[in-house]
Amino acid sequence: MPYGESYFELHAGFPDDAVSRAGADQFLNENARLGWTRSVVSAVFIKNPGCVDPHNVPGTLESLISRQVFRSDELSWPTTIRRFALPLVESALRDLGEAGATNARLEIECPFGWLAASEDASGSELVERAVFDPIRIPASELQFSSGVRMADVPEWEIHFVVEPRSIEHAQPTTMQDVPPIIEQHGVDIEQTIQYRSQAMLAAGANHYKYISTAYYPDPEAVVSEARRLFDHSNLVEDFWSRGYRLTLILEHIVGCFQPALKASAVQNVLSHSR
Repeated sequence: MPYGESYFELHAGFPDDAVSRAGADQFLNENARLGWTRSVVSAVFIKNPGCVDPHNVPGTLESLISRQVFRSDELSWPTTIRRFALPLVESALRDLGEAGATNARLEIECPFGWLAASEDASGSELVERAVFDPIRIPASELQFSSGVRMADVPEWEIHFVVEPRSIEHAQPTTMQDVPPIIEQHGVDIEQTIQYRSQAMLAAGANHYKYISTAYYPDPEAVVSEARRLFDHSNLVEDFWSRGYRLTLILEHIVGCFQPALKASAVQNVLSHSR
């Protein structure tokens, strides 16, 4: 980020159980060459018992295997969706089912804006922002033979991504510290995850990133709230003064899907459960 328009992200979320961990390994081994990468979630903080768990997995989210889908310069978005994005979702759901990872969930998200506070080469605060029209896929096109669409999934959200500006100067901060800082500015945070991306793991990073999530009724509310928080509150400064940078990512959740268990995977699931 930033990019010149909205795009899609596919996230395969895996809960913290033996079968799902094995399924995640198998899925990544088969798909890493296609641009999927893995983030490891070390903790999840849920504010209210019974609220939706990140990425709708049963139990506690343990890892995310993700990739991005961009529009080709030669193709329109409807053509890109039909020829590339939807077949990619079908293939991913099929691979999850064949791996026996039926507790995994595949989410299609469309980031359609971001407001970020970072640093330039001199160490001064640098503000980046962009808001585009969200890309929508009609429900009639979200039908897959290898998975079932889940009901009652929120459609509009803001991700609050918090990460150290520098490890040396960042104040000690835990996952439980992040939501209250955001909520004092009038935001209802549902949950927060603590994680390391594949790049962080490869670099041997000892710190974490945090993502807190709040839901909204429509895209207009997402954009309005993001601009209010970024331009007319001290939210950015509250994290900046602690040595952290904040990015607000505006997202449309297109759909969340449960893979169908394939007959060939039944024996694999049974062997892991013994």
